Amino acid sequence: MLNRLTRLAATICQAPVALIMVVETERQFFVSQVGLTAQWAQLQETPLPKSLWHPPETLEETLIVEAISEDSISPLVSLGKGLNMAAYLKVPLKSSRKDILGYVCVMSPQPKAWQPSSLEGLTDIAAIAAREIEQVACRRVEQGLATPDPYLNELAQTNEILAQTLSSLKLNLNQLSAKVDYRTLVEQVPAIIYINSLENGNSTLYVSPQVQEILGYAPDQCLVDVQFWHHVIHPDDYDWITQARARANTTQQTFQREYRMVRQDGEIIWVRDEAVLVKDTASHPKCWQGIILDITARRLLEAQLAHQATHDALTGLANRVHFVSCLESALQNRNVHDDGLLAVLFLDLDDFKTINDSLGHRVGDQVLIEVAARLNQCFETLLGQVARFGGDEFVILLEAVPSLTGLRSTVQRLLDTFEEPILWQGILLPIHISVGVALNVPHQMGVDQLLQNADIAMYEAKRSGKGCYRLFQAGMQVSLV
Repeated sequence: MLNRLTRLAATICQAPVALIMVVETERQFFVSQVGLTAQWAQLQETPLPKSLWHPPETLEETLIVEAISEDSISPLVSLGKGLNMAAYLKVPLKSSRKDILGYVCVMSPQPKAWQPSSLEGLTDIAAIAAREIEQVACRRVEQGLATPDPYLNELAQTNEILAQTLSSLKLNLNQLSAKVDYRTLVEQVPAIIYINSLENGNSTLYVSPQVQEILGYAPDQCLVDVQFWHHVIHPDDYDWITQARARANTTQQTFQREYRMVRQDGEIIWVRDEAVLVKDTASHPKCWQGIILDITARRLLEAQLAHQATHDALTGLANRVHFVSCLESALQNRNVHDDGLLAVLFLDLDDFKTINDSLGHRVGDQVLIEVAARLNQCFETLLGQVARFGGDEFVILLEAVPSLTGLRSTVQRLLDTFEEPILWQGILLPIHISVGVALNVPHQMGVDQLLQNADIAMYEAKRSGKGCYRLFQAGMQVSLV
């Protein structure tokens, strides 16, 4: 988990080095790192020299260093120089009691202006990492599992609950009513425990009271309705779940799946369902005994982290990483005989610096948000992808332009979209764009070349008076180099 968070930190902040460090009374040590040289990476999970300690008074601080100078008195100097880093962004790890556990940081060997979205993303990652470290510590000093975190229900923790519970479920079905201790245990597990017959369409023989809390149905409703599971499994998941259950019946292997269910009130939740096939004394299959846990919080968190890693925090558009991935896929899937054109549009706001300098970056951010909204509206009916590369640079991928004439019409419509000024607090802010267009001709052209051609064409449009577009031609590259 911590390794995934560290990689995510490096991706969100676009930094080559990221690490999570735990600080204790007499030592500090890496628990996860990416991007360090072999000399430093081998120190993972071993004490680091005291010379690299941060003074205790700085541990609670969020530190933003864009360039470490020779005469700096920052406590980061020794660590930054030791790792040959010039820029550093650090966020503390705080426990549920607000104690400082350590910190998560990203570094760059070159001076770097950290974006607000980088700090925001790193802060979220620090909160998640702190919970994970705290839970690991609890599991080491306490017997049994730590209290599950409703916001971070990790798969490893889920599997441990499943293993313990399922081992308790392997009891003789005929003695179930007499097992008072067994029933007490089952009814205290924060999950749905069920027993399904192998006959009568896998009808339910037993379901624990937690089905009321998790799915909104009383246990009696589940037992009476032989089609209960058909009703609660999400329609889009029902067929493949039914097939997976049938394969498990045939192979007699453990059933393990994550899928969606629909609560009685219509809310959709994610669950993890794991069951074992119980056999009688003659080794004949008897019934399925299983457990269903609500993992909605974990799924939502994973989706949120995935979105943050691939989207711009300010505008909600795809970021550079996601756009490049989409462009690579489009080029790989494109056949030389495909009809239509594949085009990349590189656009830049004209004189955007004037708005930032005269009205401030907050107004500039609002302008960028409005620009993103207009781009989405302009291209919502076309097959493609709109992204923000950073600053006031936006990129658009069009995968199915019918002709060059159609492409010119599309780009002109884009320019017309910005003829109307942006209204901000009664002030009309004129916004114009310069657009560079590059086509995937010849078809074997790669991602980097296509983006470079579009960028060159955009600067040619700016040289031509701004507020216009230019289609890349081979001669442009010669004139600009």
